[in-house]
Amino acid sequence: MLAFTIVFNIVQGNIVAPLLYGRAVSVHPAVVLMAIPAGSAIGGVLGMFLVVPVLGIVAASWRPILRALGDPPRAGAGAGAGAPPVPLDPIPLSGPGVSPAS
Repeated sequence: MLAFTIVFNIVQGNIVAPLLYGRAVSVHPAVVLMAIPAGSAIGGVLGMFLVVPVLGIVAASWRPILRALGDPPRAGAGAGAGAPPVPLDPIPLSGPGVSPAS
């Protein structure tokens, strides 16, 4: 039972949690995996709990800011030259001052 508990905690903490957190906030799981210990070092236990939602808020607000400035995030930025492109989030085309594309 002890061996099962140890293996379960390792798998859950190092594989499952980063994948689920990454999907929930649209951030790469490796970033989540690195952010949780960083949040712990900066803010202790509270930092561990708050770092993923804060990271999601930053990621969600940073992409539209870059698009508004005319510099959309590059697909696969930071990846090697042979990496396949990563699809970007769709840009909403409604609102004041936005004309429909022809």
